Amino acid sequence: MASTTILKESSDKSECFVFSPSALLELYHNVVLSCTDSDIHRLKGIFLKTDKPSYGGFFYNDIKDESGDQSMTLKTPGVYHHQLQNNQLIEIHGFKTSRLNKKGNFDNTFNIV
Repeated sequence: MASTTILKESSDKSECFVFSPSALLELYHNVVLSCTDSDIHRLKGIFLKTDKPSYGGFFYNDIKDESGDQSMTLKTPGVYHHQLQNNQLIEIHGFKTSRLNKKGNFDNTFNIV
């Protein structure tokens, strides 16, 4: 595949690096997003049980804001998955992890501890 380069003349050192999209996104992820991944947080929201099978003893459900449509994946240990009811308001402790997907978006998961 032929490559076309469009560059402007500049003495700015930040333009000395050429990144692929995945390298730039991974760099951003490692520097900015992962700094809070190991922190334990308290999370409150509506538990949304999914029909997905367990994977390694964990179920991947969702937790949604009490008001609004924002939600994220909730990595739920099997013992909690079977005790919690769909659409139940819950308050849990855990930590967030982020994973870069193929589209360049970050998939965030809250892991119950």
